[in-house]
Amino acid sequence: MQSHITSKASRRSFLIMASASCATSLLPFSSAAAKEQTVRWTGSALGAEGVIQLHHTDPEKARSVLLHCEQEIERLENLFSLYRPHSALSRLNETGALENPDFQFLELLSSAQSFAQQTDGVFDVTVQPLWQFYADYYAKSGNRKKKPLKEDIQQVLKTVGYQDLDLSPSRIAFKKPGMAITLNGIAQGYITDHIKSVLQSAGFKHVLLSLGEVAAIGPKSERKPWRVGLEAGEGGDSISNLIIPLTDQSVATSGTYASPFAGKTGANHLLNPKTGEWSRAKGSISVVSKRAMIADMYSTALSLMTPTERERLLARSQQVDAVYYSSGSEGTNWFS
Repeated sequence: MQSHITSKASRRSFLIMASASCATSLLPFSSAAAKEQTVRWTGSALGAEGVIQLHHTDPEKARSVLLHCEQEIERLENLFSLYRPHSALSRLNETGALENPDFQFLELLSSAQSFAQQTDGVFDVTVQPLWQFYADYYAKSGNRKKKPLKEDIQQVLKTVGYQDLDLSPSRIAFKKPGMAITLNGIAQGYITDHIKSVLQSAGFKHVLLSLGEVAAIGPKSERKPWRVGLEAGEGGDSISNLIIPLTDQSVATSGTYASPFAGKTGANHLLNPKTGEWSRAKGSISVVSKRAMIADMYSTALSLMTPTERERLLARSQQVDAVYYSSGSEGTNWFS
């Protein structure tokens, strides 16, 4: 994981970082601003560009906290990364079982399983074999203009199903061969929540951070919320460049754009583990919640649901504060 900690401003493409220029920490906002210095960390978390910006009267203390955050991101990547061969996730996928799993790995999977039940399997971390099938299929140039055969998809779906993932404090195991999991749609949110907790424990009270998902610690100041720009995605029309307020909240955005699958079929990385079909949602769907992991999971699930299914899920939810649809054809923005 490449990273950098600096006291100088660095170029950022994220719209959210325009809001972070007044992040504050241990001292009262009104008296600290003139004395504080800015210290930034830039790097990545599970492949996503990341940035944490702190303001403090003691830049060495800020650098020390950011170094600890970097170490924690690295540690969690060694649990959750699909692309590190010795991560807990890779070892589970390779062998089909993991003995004495790390508590945080088990905690994340327990949350995923609970949400899988809430969504009747629309959100399902065991969807990885389906994703791999599409990735392999569209890697062949001759397939880029046509869809896979339905019978081939149905065959792959036999290896998908959250009910066949067995969790216990001493062991995580697949109940049938050919299974694998991916933590896309939950792990970046989990890491974001964890780093937010680290910063709060260090005494920081006004921070905006982005680690694949965006999280705010407190408001921007005593009177003003953070203001965060949302991605509209392809097909977005109603909230292009929409900027929303955040106070002690997180936001996650999902969309069918930037998919690794090539071709003209519309195939994308948001796959329905029940049907084998890909999402046809237009634009983006952004979810605001107190916890980034919750926002992460909900934005993924909502991208795969029908309007009726979305309405039913949100009516039962007590953890979602708002949902923003960048395309008016997908629905009306929802607030709790």
